[in-house]
Amino acid sequence: MITIFTIPSLAGVFSAIGQWKERGSGTYIKYVLRTWIKEVKSIVPNLIEGSIIGLIVIMIKAFEGNIFVSTLVLVWGLLTTLVVIANAYLKGLNKDDDLTQFIIQHGGQLLVSTILFVIMIALNGYLKLAFLILICSISFSALVTVNLLNKKSSYRKL
Repeated sequence: MITIFTIPSLAGVFSAIGQWKERGSGTYIKYVLRTWIKEVKSIVPNLIEGSIIGLIVIMIKAFEGNIFVSTLVLVWGLLTTLVVIANAYLKGLNKDDDLTQFIIQHGGQLLVSTILFVIMIALNGYLKLAFLILICSISFSALVTVNLLNKKSSYRKL
């Protein structure tokens, strides 16, 4: 499910937000579906990312009693989520940047974005509002991510 729906649709959300920010308006569902269809065809990278996420979930359940190992697994999960978000951002906005260099250059913004993604999804999970996950949690977090990563650094000359 993660491989087929979640990872490709995340790139679709970034694509829709990119089109909206570029043109000022647009059909959200149209861009999400168009990018989802394009990204679902690249099954191998999606399968690798989905398998790693699934392994993290299994490890969280398996090491519930061990605080040290659980903490390591949660940090690994957070970093994996950061990589998935960065990859979806680059794919959704059709950027040809190297993923590793992109993560190194925008590490702080990506970490803030990842924490926001996790908080919003956990909030929807806690409130039992699963139908709002794509509309509110993912879209809002993706909008904040696009705004964070597209900020131009401005230095004041003295």
